[in-house]
Amino acid sequence: MNFFFRLYEGLLKAMGVFSSLIIASIALLLTTDVFLRNKGLGNMPWLLEVTEYGLFASTFIAAPWVLHMGGHVKVDIFLKIFPEDISNIIQKYINILGFIICGILFIFSFRATFDAWSIESLIIKELILKEWLLLSLIPFTTFILSRFCANSIAFICFGVSIQKEDPPCFAFPAIVKSYFIRLFSISRCRSSYCLDILLIRAS
Repeated sequence: MNFFFRLYEGLLKAMGVFSSLIIASIALLLTTDVFLRNKGLGNMPWLLEVTEYGLFASTFIAAPWVLHMGGHVKVDIFLKIFPEDISNIIQKYINILGFIICGILFIFSFRATFDAWSIESLIIKELILKEWLLLSLIPFTTFILSRFCANSIAFICFGVSIQKEDPPCFAFPAIVKSYFIRLFSISRCRSSYCLDILLIRAS
């Protein structure tokens, strides 16, 4: 089991590093583009699109690692007011709600990804990209977030963790908010196909 724990933690760290590399690459490309423009050497017409995709990808890829490190914004002022037993009950239901929300996001995003793959949907702008490649990040990361939430519930209810060393973290409302903001922003920078599928199937 220790091997799987180390493998899981290694995956989370790799996701954090990869997300950081995406952000660093975007910063480097933007700097290069400004330099080329100032010197009259041309520009990178595909840079805006790459930046959009990079921000989308880095947000989802980094989310499990940030949650694992307890780095998400948490509003815990009410938890400090109540006694520990009541606070644990509140935390338990917050994590149950988070598990349900992440599960719903996983189901519908997986179906949207499968639909995009089955019809070979393309995003055609400066670059041509298969839509399912972007959408696949959502079910992948929401599955990991659901697992983390389940671990927090087990820790509170039974005092045991399904992971080796995971400090409980209760930041799912902030995560869900950022997810919906990202979903709406990505729909503005490309076709609204994905969002329409998610909303229609959810209704």
